[in-house]
Amino acid sequence: MTQAERRGCGFVDPRCWHALCSTLLQMSKLLRGVAAGWGAKKLGGGCFTTILVFAILWYVLGHFQIFR
Repeated sequence: MTQAERRGCGFVDPRCWHALCSTLLQMSKLLRGVAAGWGAKKLGGGCFTTILVFAILWYVLGHFQIFR
């Protein structure tokens, strides 16, 4: 059993693990922003309400670790 198999890395090279994690984190923030924006567009009435709904959805999606 190799050291990578003991760590549970599988086929991912440990040297590029940091780059993979940062890419996934950026993608999750993008998806969270898209979901919060779509929800704000559907639920918000005016300009201020849309911004408020976006901020609330952004926080809720991040707090419950959705899109992570």
